[in-house]
Amino acid sequence: MIRLSKELGVSSMTLYNYVRNADEVLREILILTLSAFFERLYMYLCERKDLGESAIRSYAISYALALYELAEERPDLCLYLISAGHAKFHQDAELRPFYEPFDLFLLQRSGEELHLTSELNGMFRAVVFSLIYEHLIGSNRLTEDAYLHMVSWFVERM
Repeated sequence: MIRLSKELGVSSMTLYNYVRNADEVLREILILTLSAFFERLYMYLCERKDLGESAIRSYAISYALALYELAEERPDLCLYLISAGHAKFHQDAELRPFYEPFDLFLLQRSGEELHLTSELNGMFRAVVFSLIYEHLIGSNRLTEDAYLHMVSWFVERM
């Protein structure tokens, strides 16, 4: 909080008038970041609506694409979200939709697409988070096309 207060040009005590601790500041940053993430996801969903693919495929690819772009634009924040942030914030009501990508989607669906279980939700998250993690740390740098090809391969088998 001391470093943040210096960056903002205020005393650290002033910050405590607005937030309880550094975790709360971080949580608010993540909420703002994920708000932009979900706006982008929605934009991709709208672009894909006329492609003739299933709704679940469209949602999965849109989520994966929004995640890749987050990784490219905010690599440190994205790395935190999919690693240490996952352990700390995955049950937070405002951040959970990022960590459980299909929960909100499934609430609005019926029929054959409801066969998605929490295990499959977890498998999708594991695939996209692992690919992005390896991309971010440099052990497997991926182009957007290569990443989407791998995600598409997994989604086709869901």
